[in-house]
Amino acid sequence: MATTKKGGSKASSKKGSNGATTGTKTPAKAAAKTAAKAPPSNQTTRVYAITMSSVKGLELTCEKDEADLSAKIISLQLATNNGDKVTAGIYEDDDEGDLGELAFEEYKTDVDEQSLKAIHQTKGDTFLFKGEAYVKSNPIKVLVFREN
Repeated sequence: MATTKKGGSKASSKKGSNGATTGTKTPAKAAAKTAAKAPPSNQTTRVYAITMSSVKGLELTCEKDEADLSAKIISLQLATNNGDKVTAGIYEDDDEGDLGELAFEEYKTDVDEQSLKAIHQTKGDTFLFKGEAYVKSNPIKVLVFREN
């Protein structure tokens, strides 16, 4: 089971073709046994290995998962899956079809965060959320944007 660091949703998982572990929708009954609060039925958790090659690799993997799931990404979090560190991507069902391209930006400080937000705002990109992920086995902070 995948457990988010913030105590969020849990989901069963299996290995995907890209080496990442992929999650499935958690049945309400199973979730009641393993989590204090069941995730909404319109959400899916995907689990990614800590050995993700780069921020760009994570971005492309999440774009593919959005297309495969017909869902939009709403969160990236540090998590554990059967005791192993992973990145959990939370997706919410979406009927809009093509959501467009994502842009992930790593940042370290508040100044970095504000600068990156300003740069993307001038491009017309939409800020989606701040998250955390493992890249090359190291935790990083990321900003996620939807490109215009």
